[in-house]
Amino acid sequence: MKTSKKNLIELFNNLGGVDITYLTFEEMNELRKKEGYFKEIAYASGTYGVNAVVLRGINTGTFYGILSRTSNIFMI
Repeated sequence: MKTSKKNLIELFNNLGGVDITYLTFEEMNELRKKEGYFKEIAYASGTYGVNAVVLRGINTGTFYGILSRTSNIFMI
C-alpha cells in the first residue's frame, strides 16, 4: 500500500514495530536469516524512490520499519 511518510510513521507507531533503519549489514543479514523473508505492509515514495517502508517478518510475525532513506531499504 502506497502512503505518505507521515501516515506510514503513524502506522508503524500504532503497530508497535521494531525500527531497523540503522542496523549494520551483519545485523540485517542475521535478521533476514531469522525471518526468512518479509512481506511489505506499506511504503512511502518520493521523487528519488522509496523513502520508508513497514514490513512484517514471515517467521515471527514481527513488524519492522525502515523510516528513512538508508541502504537498508535496498537490502531487504
